[in-house]
Amino acid sequence: APDAMSSIADGDRIEVDPTAGRVRVVGGTGPAE
Repeated sequence: APDAMSSIADGDRIEVDPTAGRVRVVGGTGPAE
């Protein structure tokens, strides 16, 4: 979801899993909520 992407801090690596419909942050503060 585009809105979820905007809540992720710059500098985090983002991995998107389209089949699961979720976005996860690696090396950041944790999962996008």
